[in-house]
Amino acid sequence: ITYEIVLLNWEGQQHPWHIHGHSLQIVGQGWLDPVAEWRKQRFNATRFDPKTAFDHLPDHTKPAPVKAQVDTFTSAPHSFVVFRLTADNPGAWMMHCHMDYHLEAGMGMLWSVEEDGKYSLPPPPDDFRVCNRDATYAAARALQEGTAAARGTQL
Repeated sequence: ITYEIVLLNWEGQQHPWHIHGHSLQIVGQGWLDPVAEWRKQRFNATRFDPKTAFDHLPDHTKPAPVKAQVDTFTSAPHSFVVFRLTADNPGAWMMHCHMDYHLEAGMGMLWSVEEDGKYSLPPPPDDFRVCNRDATYAAARALQEGTAAARGTQL
């Protein structure tokens, strides 16, 4: 499956983005305020018109010329970047701003890429602790399955 994502940067600073486990195809970019691109003038959010801002982008239902294939890119201040991600590498893959304090503040996400609703990874060991408690993966699995073993185990 290939997804097309429009990443908006409403902030007055640039952000270096990085994705793990995949590469992205950059297919477009633009400015939220075309008059203020690269800070030529003061940014004014009222000049952003979502009805016209994306008019120059290729049709998302058709193949698009790829400007770059990357695992890291920078979103300029008050801009947007359009990328396509082909989710073909199973696992939970992080995408985040490479400025550590931004990541710490929540500027990151996980792409959960599954095959038939599962990862092609083995389950954790039965004694693996879950939720930072005394519960184990085996107890959580048993509880979910509703087995007799779960009834005697408190999570």
